[in-house]
Amino acid sequence: MGMMLITDLYIVVVVIWIASFIYRSAQKKVRRASFLMGALLIGWAIMHLLKYQTESSPVLSRYIWYSYAFFELALPLVLLWLAYGLDKPDGKAGIPHWMRVLFVINGAIAALCMTNDFHLFVHSIDIDSPYWMLDYGYGAGFYIWMAGWLLPFLASIIIMLIKIGVYVRKRMLLFLGFFFALLLVYQHGYVNRIPIIWESDRIIVNGIFALLLVESIMRSGLIPVNTKYRTLFTRSPLKLQIMSSAGDYVLSSASVEKYDSDEVMSALASHPCPVLRDENTLMFAKQIIGGYAIWQEDISSLNRLHKETEESVAKLKAANVILAKEEKIKRAAQEENAKTQLMAQLESEIIGHTIKLSAMIEQIENVTDRPKAMARITLLLCYVKRRCNLLFSENEAEALQADELTAHFEELAEIAGFSDVRAIISSGVKTKVPVRCATLLYDFFYNVIHWATWAERQRILVYLSIENENIVLRLIPSEDVRSFHMEKSLVNAIVSAGGTYEVKNLDDAFSISLTFPEGGEGDA
Repeated sequence: MGMMLITDLYIVVVVIWIASFIYRSAQKKVRRASFLMGALLIGWAIMHLLKYQTESSPVLSRYIWYSYAFFELALPLVLLWLAYGLDKPDGKAGIPHWMRVLFVINGAIAALCMTNDFHLFVHSIDIDSPYWMLDYGYGAGFYIWMAGWLLPFLASIIIMLIKIGVYVRKRMLLFLGFFFALLLVYQHGYVNRIPIIWESDRIIVNGIFALLLVESIMRSGLIPVNTKYRTLFTRSPLKLQIMSSAGDYVLSSASVEKYDSDEVMSALASHPCPVLRDENTLMFAKQIIGGYAIWQEDISSLNRLHKETEESVAKLKAANVILAKEEKIKRAAQEENAKTQLMAQLESEIIGHTIKLSAMIEQIENVTDRPKAMARITLLLCYVKRRCNLLFSENEAEALQADELTAHFEELAEIAGFSDVRAIISSGVKTKVPVRCATLLYDFFYNVIHWATWAERQRILVYLSIENENIVLRLIPSEDVRSFHMEKSLVNAIVSAGGTYEVKNLDDAFSISLTFPEGGEGDA
């Protein structure tokens, strides 16, 4: 009767411990493992009661005693499975292959225990004696049984230490080590028949040791618990609340105020979009299992940033207006300076020709050959006009069509015809000519035509061509050209542009040529 009372009390303690363990567990696999361990401990105790209830049938009582091995060998394997799956998500902690091997090994050990009557390898007993429980010994199989129980228990603790060793409460590990050492001492004393240990109930004591060891494992931090979740949730800076389906608040952080049901329903209806609770607060709500999660986010910093951005944009717009006005003023000033520089350049280019033109006009009354003098004046006027156009082209473009340049030549040649000068012009150039080269070629051509107007019945062959990647203007006058001289300023300009001036004696005639690189000054 006393044994039944102690066993019943033990079962009550195990049930209370299972309920407490499940309540404190943070993961589903931990709750499942704790339930299995509790079920094994209770099943072990029930088989222990049945053993004493069947003492009148020695064979049945003995096989019930042998069945202890199933419970004792399964218990550490459950803890080992829990240790393996601690760092894996719920539902992902299956049974690995190496643990299946352990199940097979422990199952074989249990089968070895159940068949002890045939080989007496685990317990050495007199199966024919009705008092077999009073005198039995231990075989090698018993120590294999103990190893199959203690080694997985020790392995599970080592695996937990490896996985969660950084977060372990080291002081609680002392209790874990103490209880494990005490368990080993108890097993040694029971096997060696130490009176105080031998007289105890091994099933109840081993079950209590199992409870103490698992509790020490949990309290040392090797198994995650949720006993502080409510405090953590309350002290959390997140403005979050968990509400049941009935509208009761389950968990709430201290930094958030209670919401009324209309606000919650409005936020749920707009999910996943938030509801603007006030100018600086967004309210979110999401339906979860058994209720709702409601939280709010402070967007005051975003509003402040948005306001600062708007102010920055306004300042940038104002700065852009000022910069645009400044740029407009600078552009106008640059245009004015460019015009001034262009006019100064134009004046420097034509000042000599305008002085020369004034002198020619003043002397027109005193010349004997007035038609030729008028032709020279007209020729100079045409040259100054086209020269101004070419100057503008130098500031606006990089190249001039060869056809346009030859048209300028023909214009001068036509005017020179009034001085009895005949110039036949042809061109083999179809591409563009650099503007600076075209200007100097035009200056050169004018100088030759002007020189020709002082001769009698001058005839000139003019040919513009590309020779050896050079632009060549060649003129063959009908008269001796040794009296022809160019202005020094023009000679200097030709040399600066990479040009070459050459006079050749062709036995029965002379040729004058001016050559420039086809690409302009950069190719010289």
